[in-house]
Amino acid sequence: MLVLQGQEPEVPAGNVVLDLLAGARLVWTGPATAEQTHREVERQAEKVRQDGGIPHVIPHGGSNSYAAQAYVDCSGELLAQLPGLDHVIVAFGSGATMAGLVAGLGAERVIGIDTGAVADPCARLNELLDGMRDVRVRHSDLQLDDSQVGAGYAAVTPAAREAMRLAARTEGIFLDPTYTARALAGLIARVAGGRIGRKDRTVFMHTGGLPDCSVIRTSAPDCSLRPRAAGPLGRW
Repeated sequence: MLVLQGQEPEVPAGNVVLDLLAGARLVWTGPATAEQTHREVERQAEKVRQDGGIPHVIPHGGSNSYAAQAYVDCSGELLAQLPGLDHVIVAFGSGATMAGLVAGLGAERVIGIDTGAVADPCARLNELLDGMRDVRVRHSDLQLDDSQVGAGYAAVTPAAREAMRLAARTEGIFLDPTYTARALAGLIARVAGGRIGRKDRTVFMHTGGLPDCSVIRTSAPDCSLRPRAAGPLGRW
């Protein structure tokens, strides 16, 4: 069962199509705050209990201190493949990915690009780190970049659109407009501003999200991916 904020769409698209394909039961909250959505999750869990089931509630984004441990393990893999890496760039959604990387690599190497998914990303990250065993990180050392949020979580920013186009047409890598495109846009901005050197050993963490691409309407003026007359890559 999935409890989803908002109204049920007339035509399923993106991740909703995958949810239905997997057989999930969808519960739509209508207009709701994060707190109201949380209460609905608890209400649905109680209904399962009353029906004789044993619910396991997975938090927003699957993010808690236990889930973050997976990216502590990921940190070990990164160091094995690229000893002495300088930076890891990752999208910050509900926070567990960055929390695990910070726990494994240290705050000085991990840069989270905020997507606007949570109201207070700093508080969320601190909460996750505080819940992890044997992790000691100075909160003042954490690197959260909010320059790519734009008009909000649901909006496709011009910088994200350009990052999607650049990655697809130069590397054959496809990004989603909400998370990884913002993360790459943040990386591009940091390199352009000199905050990341061209010789630095930098990892861009692609965390998926590709199904979101199916909800982009290429005719929309704010997120068109159609070829333009000219651009940074020349005429195409």
